[in-house]
Amino acid sequence: MEAPPKIGFIHPGKAFLPELKAYKSFFERLGVSTVELHPRERASHSLTVEWHMMGTHWIKSSQPSVVIHEYASPSTPPFATLKNRIKRWFTSQPDYRLFLNEATRLEMGFKDAVPYGYRDMFTPVLPANYQKLKAETLYDFVYAGSLTADRKPERLLNLFSNGQLKDRSLLVLSREYSILQDKYRSASNITFLGPVPQAELGHYFSQARFGIDYRPNIKPYDIQTSSKLLEYLAYELPVICSSTSWLKSFVQNYGGNFFMLDNDLGNFTMDAVEAFEFKGPDLSSWTFSNQMNRSGILPFLYKKTGFEQFSKPWK
Repeated sequence: MEAPPKIGFIHPGKAFLPELKAYKSFFERLGVSTVELHPRERASHSLTVEWHMMGTHWIKSSQPSVVIHEYASPSTPPFATLKNRIKRWFTSQPDYRLFLNEATRLEMGFKDAVPYGYRDMFTPVLPANYQKLKAETLYDFVYAGSLTADRKPERLLNLFSNGQLKDRSLLVLSREYSILQDKYRSASNITFLGPVPQAELGHYFSQARFGIDYRPNIKPYDIQTSSKLLEYLAYELPVICSSTSWLKSFVQNYGGNFFMLDNDLGNFTMDAVEAFEFKGPDLSSWTFSNQMNRSGILPFLYKKTGFEQFSKPWK
């Protein structure tokens, strides 16, 4: 009896990749086994598909498999353009590329004939036991996301430590925040927690009045789909957003009314937020199955491998 197809999702473990849980769940429902691997573990596994969450992938394995390169983002500062160029020149050639969106593909700049598709972010599936009831409000705002230096998190945190929101409370859900936690130790209104599992986000989001989707308005952050915006909306939080080109396009295509931050954050005051009329967008097309069907990856894998599991529709 032929063994079922097996996909190895390969990454070095540096990035937070919530999409891996969705990938593994859906592929396993189709009868495809999955495993998550560090690049150095690749050689010890026989894989039908090696799916690299890029990153880099300089040298192909000698073992036969279909190779997927997925780009959730172009390179980040500093020297982002140079890093994109190096990846374009020296990364091994895959059988298929997946990009977050067209802007990401254009930024990476590949000019070869490798087929490609888009797999955008998606609304999370809420836990079965999640109750859409507002818990006791413990925080005015919640910020869930990265605190890496290139995102300039101090600009936001300074508003709460000694700026116009110093009398308001902020919950920060992230990881690797010990340096910032120590820096803002005297700001008792800022609480750092995490990392928080996806299934527990609703517990914390329900304790806040507003969600903050803050990012610097520079590449690649201005073209990235905001997974955090989609998560806030799934849990019915009004959202305060950086005014990126991606967000403007999203509102134009799907509606919604969000409090958009000025680049200097000068308009971010409690009075302005409380007076704002928030409205949610149409997210009916932002499911994981829709994004996968749009990507073209399943017909490609079926054609390349012949495994019937890849011919089944996503639901």
